[in-house]
Amino acid sequence: MKKALLVGINKYQNPNFALRGCLNDVASFKSLLTDVYSFQNDNIKILQDGDATKANILWELDKLIAEAAVGDTLIFGYSGHGTQYGTDPSQPNGKNDAIVTYSSDLAGLIQDKELYAHITVRGDDFLQKVSFTGVYDCCHSGTMIKDFRLDASGKFILDPTLNRCVFLPEIANKLGTREVLMGPYNTFSACLDEQTAADLSVGGTFRGAFSYVLHDLLRANPNARINDLDNLILPGIQRITSHLQVPNYYAVDITKSVFQ
Repeated sequence: MKKALLVGINKYQNPNFALRGCLNDVASFKSLLTDVYSFQNDNIKILQDGDATKANILWELDKLIAEAAVGDTLIFGYSGHGTQYGTDPSQPNGKNDAIVTYSSDLAGLIQDKELYAHITVRGDDFLQKVSFTGVYDCCHSGTMIKDFRLDASGKFILDPTLNRCVFLPEIANKLGTREVLMGPYNTFSACLDEQTAADLSVGGTFRGAFSYVLHDLLRANPNARINDLDNLILPGIQRITSHLQVPNYYAVDITKSVFQ
């Protein structure tokens, strides 16, 4: 079975946080999944604006995982604000990364570590038997997949590489016995941790730049592999905006087709 949880927030409780393209991103994502990837409408849950609270998002994410069966394809898509706050020496950027839910306050943030915990609640062995992909069109999303531990000297193991596909088992091998929290699942991030993601008008319609290019690419190339994204998404973003954002893709198998 194919199931998805899609979250988009234009109107936050704090009006200063308002965005314009996120609901369009969600509508486009749903259309892509149903038209191109054979998802059924009844199997796509959408949370928008005031419904996209921390409690609701985590409830629906837990439900998505709890009801999954071996062989299922699962998608979690988020379009909205991402943020960094506080200090966390275990993170490569030294800060906590999080998505911003409707309440737009500290209590409403969902940290990358929380997402990891909820997505992997049934264990890595189970998650390896399904296809799970998280798609984050938000600022500071570069390491939303994981919580890397630094080595004994305090140095982050992997040097940042622009617009990269990263093969997750390869990272685990490089880290050896060092603790690394990352589920066996795919994550497509709109930008590096230190960057912001563009919300802009494209052809008269507001969209997230990453979502717009990703969805357009996959409509034209439904069988595109994950490692194809390296050479296609960034040039597409650069064609529609001068805003500097460099997507990243972390995958269990970079040779597999996207969302399949």
